[in-house]
Amino acid sequence: MELKIAHPAIRLARPGACIAKPRRRRERRNEKISAYGRQTPAPDYELTCVEPGSPMGELLRRYWQPVCASDELRDLPRKEKLLCEDIVVFRDKKGRVGALDPHCAHRGTSLEWGRVEEGGIRCCYHGWLYDTQGRCIDMPCETEEFRNAMDVWQPAYPVTEYGGLVFVYMGPPGTEPLFPRFDIIDPDRGEDVVLRGMRLWGDYAVGMVKDCNWLQHYENIVDPYHLLMLPSGSAATSSTGHCCRVTPRSAGRRRRSACATT
Repeated sequence: MELKIAHPAIRLARPGACIAKPRRRRERRNEKISAYGRQTPAPDYELTCVEPGSPMGELLRRYWQPVCASDELRDLPRKEKLLCEDIVVFRDKKGRVGALDPHCAHRGTSLEWGRVEEGGIRCCYHGWLYDTQGRCIDMPCETEEFRNAMDVWQPAYPVTEYGGLVFVYMGPPGTEPLFPRFDIIDPDRGEDVVLRGMRLWGDYAVGMVKDCNWLQHYENIVDPYHLLMLPSGSAATSSTGHCCRVTPRSAGRRRRSACATT
């Protein structure tokens, strides 16, 4: 007996039907995209926020962070904002550098207005003197026995200098990594690299000071092609020079403050 298998019917498509959808796709690609109704993406706070306890904040606090140039520390202390924290940085008369919490442990007066002395920085309100490690070594209105018994310490961060920059470590005590010896600012290379920067007023600055979130700074580093375009003059010609007149502004505080939410 012969077994017969029924073959399924084959339906032929109409000419041109198979390319209808790709053609419509090509037509949509050629259409102008309207700006009407477009929405701004929500900020990625998990990536840009760097206050204490935030994911990126804790990550960046495990590295040495530049806070200012060495030649910026002269006769007056400097108040800087780094990773959403205010820090008073100073160099005492012996050349040692300290980075302290700005509010005096006594009455909360800002050490930004303190007086730099040989032993450290003296609060302008009641004259408490703190060394670069944060220890109170003089209380003019108290006896030496009382000062020793109180054993007051101003919160401070470890500091190191290298290549004309001042670095601070803001992570947990005792977890400081070995300081990376960046060859680009290696002082042993001679005078082929000179670091210069100047703060104009508020958040406006020129030179190496960049007022932006850390992510803004970093994504610009990994995009080197603009270095070829901007100096060529093509960008300046097409936009009357506005591309070359960049004014750093805070999109969440500066690179030295690096915070997207304050």
